[in-house]
Amino acid sequence: MRTYYLSLAILLVLSASVCTAAGNGSVYSRYGVGELTSFMSGRSLGMGHTGLAILSDGTINRTNPAALSRIGCARFEADFQYNGYGTNDGVSSSYLGSGNFHSIMLALPVLKKYGIVAAGGVAPVSSVAYSVTSQETYHSVGATRAVEGTGGLTDAQIGLSGMPLEDLSLGFAIHYPLSFGNDSQ
Repeated sequence: MRTYYLSLAILLVLSASVCTAAGNGSVYSRYGVGELTSFMSGRSLGMGHTGLAILSDGTINRTNPAALSRIGCARFEADFQYNGYGTNDGVSSSYLGSGNFHSIMLALPVLKKYGIVAAGGVAPVSSVAYSVTSQETYHSVGATRAVEGTGGLTDAQIGLSGMPLEDLSLGFAIHYPLSFGNDSQ
């Protein structure tokens, strides 16, 4: 019983230190990766970010390649999400909106009988936006240096699934990171 409480105390201390280390925003921003996206599919978003293991012919599951095995015909998906927030205090109003591209995927059944489906596409992994201004002095002359940039990482992937048994789906995916961005001084 003592080890149970000791383990629980250690877990609480470790989880508090991880939360504190992240501070404001993603801990990955410290290493130039940026804010990570967590979009799996439109269906998953509608189900509260669940459904990773659901086998369906209605959607391309880019996170779990084994789930592709139920797709029976060629399928193309492109995901874009728009969020809008409006507020009104009786005197003035404000509206903030943003849209994000989430993925483009194509799945093609190769052998329906064995659930062999090939899929590929691209999806953003993170986004970065920064603006740094510094005051510098060169030979007694003051100067202001401003650096701005945007970008992030995108994941290009190719996957394959198969069903060697009726109740067993297997899959694998190969991922290749692509970076994009715009820097200016």
